[in-house]
Amino acid sequence: MGIGKNHAKRISFALFFFMILFLFGGCLRKVGEPLDINNLQGKTIGCMLAYSSDYILTNDYDGIEVRRFDTYTDMMMALTFHQLDAVAMEMDESYVFCRLQPEFAIYGLFKEDEPFCYYMNPDTPELNETFNAFIREFRETEEYRDIRRRVQASAFEPYVSKAIDNPGTEEKTLTVSVFDGWEPVSYLDFETDEWEGSDIELITHFANAIGAKVEFEPIGSYTQAVVELSRGKVDIMVCPDSIRYKEDLEKANNVTMSEWVWKKDIVIMVNSADYKDYFAAKGEN
Repeated sequence: MGIGKNHAKRISFALFFFMILFLFGGCLRKVGEPLDINNLQGKTIGCMLAYSSDYILTNDYDGIEVRRFDTYTDMMMALTFHQLDAVAMEMDESYVFCRLQPEFAIYGLFKEDEPFCYYMNPDTPELNETFNAFIREFRETEEYRDIRRRVQASAFEPYVSKAIDNPGTEEKTLTVSVFDGWEPVSYLDFETDEWEGSDIELITHFANAIGAKVEFEPIGSYTQAVVELSRGKVDIMVCPDSIRYKEDLEKANNVTMSEWVWKKDIVIMVNSADYKDYFAAKGEN
């Protein structure tokens, strides 16, 4: 769930219309009070509806007013015009976000090392266990560490994807659903028409480990993707989410989650201009 490559362009058009509303309708400015990353009581924090950051904010922290948004555009406009104190986002997404839009900056770490997993079909226990065994070993490899380093580097330059050869045969196919436009996780390169991203590489390594040809299916909507997974139309849904979803998902017995694939940080993002002195003291501006 993430940020498309045309995200910055969409924001710029949307900001113009939001400015009109701001000038004529007015809005309450949430600026002037420094944030204490360890005590956000009384603050208004934005997040994407039903994302992992929403789940964590809702269940782990009291006294925070959580405002949920359907689109990144709406959320970041609300932050721009001070209707929010900050927004909560996964670290890898925020790397890309702040690189494309330097008017925003990572203020601090909100949640550290949250386990993130893939979605699996409970009716394919053999495949699920095979993947779990694979990821336990793969996390210890140099290939895994290299992917992590390139994700971190996407804070400064576009994610540098590595093509992973997939020599599997058509007799064995691994069908995987993925989101497009989610740098550095998964996205379709417009020039090559090839899937790229950290999780594209990882799942291709898994396909090679089981001798399968990997096929990627773009996700149209989250709900439809879950239905297609539960009906066996795809084998794995590569949409890394917090392991906290596992218990709720399994209640309906439609989908389950793998063992953790990544450990991700959740960060707080703010308007850069509102915290110039703070970032200057840290040597970031």
